[in-house]
Amino acid sequence: MVSINIAIVDDERSVSVLLSRFLSREAPHLSIASFESGQDLLEFLKTNEVDCILSDYQMPVMSGLDLLAAIKEQGYDIPVIFITGQGNEDLARDVFRSGAFDYFTKDIGFAHLPRIINSIEQAIKRRAAERSRLEAEDFLNIIVNENPYSIWISDDEGTLVRINRACCDLLRIKEEEVVGKYNILRDEVIEEQGVMPLVKKVFENGEAVRFDIKYDSSRLGNISLEKKTCVMLNVTIFPIVGSNGRVTNAVIQHTDISERKRVEEALEKRLVALTRPLDTAAGIAFEELFNMEDIQRLQDEFALATGVASLITRPDGTPITAPSSFCRICKDIIRKTEKGRANCRRSDAIIGRLSTQGPVVEPCLSGGLWDAGAGISVGGQHIANWLVGQVRDATQTEEKMRAYARDIGADEDAVVEAFLEVPAMSRERFGQVAQALFTLANQLSATAYQNVQQARFISESKRAEEALRMHEKRRAELYSMISHDFKSPISIIVGYAKLIMSDKDKLDADTFEMVSAIEGSCARLYSMVEDAVASFKLEDGFISLNKIHLDIAGYINEIVVPFKVLARQKGLTLESGISTDLPKLEIDRRYMDRAVSNLLQNAINYAPAGGVITVTARRGKSESVPAVIISVKDTGPGISIEEQGRIFEKYYRSPKTSGIAGTGLGLVIARTVVEAHGGRVEVQSEEGKGSTFRIILPALNE
Repeated sequence: MVSINIAIVDDERSVSVLLSRFLSREAPHLSIASFESGQDLLEFLKTNEVDCILSDYQMPVMSGLDLLAAIKEQGYDIPVIFITGQGNEDLARDVFRSGAFDYFTKDIGFAHLPRIINSIEQAIKRRAAERSRLEAEDFLNIIVNENPYSIWISDDEGTLVRINRACCDLLRIKEEEVVGKYNILRDEVIEEQGVMPLVKKVFENGEAVRFDIKYDSSRLGNISLEKKTCVMLNVTIFPIVGSNGRVTNAVIQHTDISERKRVEEALEKRLVALTRPLDTAAGIAFEELFNMEDIQRLQDEFALATGVASLITRPDGTPITAPSSFCRICKDIIRKTEKGRANCRRSDAIIGRLSTQGPVVEPCLSGGLWDAGAGISVGGQHIANWLVGQVRDATQTEEKMRAYARDIGADEDAVVEAFLEVPAMSRERFGQVAQALFTLANQLSATAYQNVQQARFISESKRAEEALRMHEKRRAELYSMISHDFKSPISIIVGYAKLIMSDKDKLDADTFEMVSAIEGSCARLYSMVEDAVASFKLEDGFISLNKIHLDIAGYINEIVVPFKVLARQKGLTLESGISTDLPKLEIDRRYMDRAVSNLLQNAINYAPAGGVITVTARRGKSESVPAVIISVKDTGPGISIEEQGRIFEKYYRSPKTSGIAGTGLGLVIARTVVEAHGGRVEVQSEEGKGSTFRIILPALNE
């Protein structure tokens, strides 16, 4: 047993010695040190560990209460038990109010010593538990406060009790503004955006939930905040459940998704634009087809590589991109005048006209410098002009530039000075640049068309996905309706029919026969409904196997029992031959029961009166892997080779089934279930000689 360090403080040494001897004898695991004053103990505590203190209440210089106060003040978490020669209710009240763990009187001979020992042990256990609680709380504080994700914690009624720095930063709030004041279950913003039912699920049902919300802190009318914020949040709330099964707290985590939402909305807007008909009046904007940062970079690099100015405009000449390498005469002089700017845009619209033959190369209609343009289109619709130029050759002169300066109201000398700064380029070289521009513009046109087609494909895919979701929702509703709204009344009809038939002596033969027919028909209808629901679930992948290890011999014998009764009622013999040394299988009983039962029911349905049905289970192999082979053999009409290729088709029913109730789903369900278990179903049949169906399942390693 772990040693426990006890300190006894009493100004009467004889009491300390007596108490020490009693404790040592009855509790040898206690290591005891005695002190005659509180000051001596405090000095001892500076270098030694003490687990519990037994102190006299009344002592000179420093009383027991003074000692307890000093221990607390110096930061020691040591439980103190008072032992005093006198006791009354007022003294006991003072002792416990001061924080003492327990209180005993100095009875003659310390008759209550066992109680003191028990109190010591309980005090130490409580201290250990409190230390663990504080450590856990400190650890939780570190996890919460240092977590980079925004987190707050509420109590069981939704009131905020803790919040971390990341949350304060994200929502621009202060801890003192919201802790103890904000309640998520009374938040009008959450209520207005329709997610309050989800929040209530956390507190009422103990469910974790997640949702997106546009959070506007200015709407928190009952809480005063220094700063307001509006942010798109992804909110995850999960409950903390106590040992009693009730929610004690909720942890709420926020993630800022404002940028993601902005991008999604922009993409959605772009998708809407790109899926408009190309021949509409509004048309499609160039910016809706491309990432404009990429386009601007392409334009800048083209201008830098070729030594020309460059700009992309709308078909009417209105700029879309920022100018690249524009010369001073165009940028700072001509385009600064109203007439010059109008002339530039008119020239850009004309030179950038759509042409399939090659680039348009001609002098600018504004300053007369050489320009070239190529139109960009999508599906034949002109959406932009890519223009390059602002170069000169011998055809441009100072006299012409002065005349143009006077025409647009610009300073002649400034125009001439800037004109001389314009780069010179031969017509041949400029033609090569223009041809490269034309090639790039055509590539952009092709890319634009591809973007439109891709956007339309995405839009169609989204519509198809939404239609599929609606289809799946309706199928799920259909499962529910069939399972409940159909099966429940059928069960009631069967129940009443059986109840009526139980009073057979009170019924005439015709009535009994009619009620029996009702009961039998409803039972078959119930089975058909079960088959339909099972087929839907299997087809949609809703099958979820809950496998268990099973003794297959006992399992098959158990399934066969009710079918022996059915066979006898139809004048058939059902025999079974189950090996006793079969390995165990891992199967889902609920589904495998249906698979095996469907084969047995088919055998009974098709076997003629006096026929024999044989069920066997034996060891075997499947592709060299140990397996169990379950066989159902009948003496029915058999199945032709042609039909054997169709019997596992959904809803297929042989012409020989006339007069036999069924859905054409039994074999489909059996095969799907067996395949879900890693097995297969085989059939062996010959017309006029009966059929044998085998379920082959992999065995567990022995």
